[in-house]
Amino acid sequence: MKVKDQVDLSILLNITFIGMLRVILDTNFLVLPLEERIDVLDQIRDLLGARPIPILLLESLEEALNKCVSSSPSERRLFKSALNLLDNIAIESSGIIQGKVDERILQFSIRRKAIVATNDKELRKRLRSLGVTVLYFREGKRRIEIEGAVL
Repeated sequence: MKVKDQVDLSILLNITFIGMLRVILDTNFLVLPLEERIDVLDQIRDLLGARPIPILLLESLEEALNKCVSSSPSERRLFKSALNLLDNIAIESSGIIQGKVDERILQFSIRRKAIVATNDKELRKRLRSLGVTVLYFREGKRRIEIEGAVL
């Protein structure tokens, strides 16, 4: 394909998606309720218009959480509590076998037109550069905020 024939990826990513909205939680969002004493799932649903929205955790993230259970005692308690939140979260396979967790999240969010909830600054920057909507926790205001459009 010639350069002039290439389609701007950001335009493709911002096309209205007809179907169900999805939110992918990064691991750091799972521990927010425990560290900050906030209800992450309720804040996400309120922010996105209280419509039924599936909250997803990619299979690879669940695997990462299970590995963290074998870390230091304080981290182990934190992640065990985070694992209890999985009862309210759907586990979905990313279908992406290779790559780091951030790369899987990035690819899955583009493929499924999903919103990503993360506090990872580098991942947020990459997602926003591709037009992916991002939810993040703003410490000063103690609430979840949104970057990008919700379609």
